[in-house]
Amino acid sequence: MTLLAVLRARPYERWCRDLEVMLEKEPGNPLLHRLRIICLYEADYNLYLKQMWAKRAVRHAEDHNCLGNEQGGSRPNAPQSTSRT
Repeated sequence: MTLLAVLRARPYERWCRDLEVMLEKEPGNPLLHRLRIICLYEADYNLYLKQMWAKRAVRHAEDHNCLGNEQGGSRPNAPQSTSRT
């Protein structure tokens, strides 16, 4: 389902809406500067963002040689670490 949105280059309608929840930092003290705002998005949109940004970040880090040999979990053709503990 997420792939269809990417291939169409159009988000689903429900991805364009969010729900903002205001939580009191101190119960019983609803002053504006003592509220915490949380934006809730659709779960599949969050999954899409997680996958998209993770792939971009790893590619960028690989292109700029920012990852050491110990980092191999999400890297394509990752070099094997030589240190053993």
